[in-house]
Amino acid sequence: ARAAYEQQLPLRNLYYNRCLSRLASIARQTGNAVQALGYYQELERLASTKKELFESWMGQMDIYYQTNQLDTAAAYANKILTKGNPTV
Repeated sequence: ARAAYEQQLPLRNLYYNRCLSRLASIARQTGNAVQALGYYQELERLASTKKELFESWMGQMDIYYQTNQLDTAAAYANKILTKGNPTV
């Protein structure tokens, strides 16, 4: 069993952030803002590329806006405007 788990470790490293992004998107689309926010926050914490970081900020901004937490949404919007260029 140990060998099987060890074989899966590289897959988690390669695909974990992408899975977080997809799960956050699905949770948001199905109306589960709390769950989506958790996924986006974890993606922000683990982001290995600027694109992943940007996506986590966009998702969080959208959720905070939709839940009428406008100060927090504005803070993420500012972060996106000042730091978020996903093409770099």
